[in-house]
Amino acid sequence: MPVPVKVKIAGQMVPLVFNEPVSITHLSDTTPTEAFAPVRCACAVVNVLQADVACIDTCCRSRHVGTCEACGDALELELQYTVSDERITLDVVREKRGTLVR
Repeated sequence: MPVPVKVKIAGQMVPLVFNEPVSITHLSDTTPTEAFAPVRCACAVVNVLQADVACIDTCCRSRHVGTCEACGDALELELQYTVSDERITLDVVREKRGTLVR
C-alpha cells in the first residue's frame, strides 16, 4: 500500500497518492496550506518533511528540505499539486536528494 503525502486543507489532513485525484468538495476551503512528505534517504530511513504550500491559481507547490534523522544526509524534493473546487491531485514530483515514498 502506498504511503501518502498529506496536505492540510481547511484544518484537515488529506492523504494524497501520486496521480490519484482526491475529492475535497466536503471542505469549506480548497487551498492547501501545509504538506507532509515521506522521504526515503539513501540509508533507507524514511523521514517525514513538512513544507508550506504556495498556490497560484490551480497550481500549488511545496518544497521539502531537511536532514535524515539517522545519518544526517541532506534531503530535498519538490511536489506540485493541481487543485480545483472539487479535487486535488499530486501530479509532479521532483526528487533532488532522497526519494518520495510511494
